Amino acid sequence: MTGDRAPSAVPFLPALPDPGTDAVLDSGLLPELSHAFGGPFHFLLPDRFDANVAAFRTALAEAGVDGRIHYAKKANKAAVWIERCAATGTGVDVAGLGELREALGNGVRGERIVVTGPAKSDELLRVAVLQACLVAVDSLDELDRLLHHAPPGAPRAPRILPGCCPRSSRAAASA
Repeated sequence: MTGDRAPSAVPFLPALPDPGTDAVLDSGLLPELSHAFGGPFHFLLPDRFDANVAAFRTALAEAGVDGRIHYAKKANKAAVWIERCAATGTGVDVAGLGELREALGNGVRGERIVVTGPAKSDELLRVAVLQACLVAVDSLDELDRLLHHAPPGAPRAPRILPGCCPRSSRAAASA
């Protein structure tokens, strides 16, 4: 063992240096803002988000993978992330009707939205179908409700749990 760190089963992954972040951290501005706001706040750098999206796209291209990037709306409620998704053509993963409406309202096209939340409401399914969102189906009941709203050929991605959910394979065959 070297240094003062104890051995761990989880590998240590240091933060990547970022000049923009370092400049804000070194400026002394953050403690002043914390005092002015009366407590903690989020420190957000939208340009870092854009750079990360570009890096993911580069990695996918270099690996020869035809992949899509979706930001999970539930990860951070700040509107700036959805605005950046719209500006960069990045997809958004939503779990509810409010998140779906926010993504659409900030300019994310329905074709770039995936609806993954459990226990989706009929209204969420209806709006998702109208906007041509990809809907991850979690149950046969949900599949039936989706089909009620969906025209033939609407995109679907049923979740399949092999070995633990014997009826899941029927959902895949129906989609």
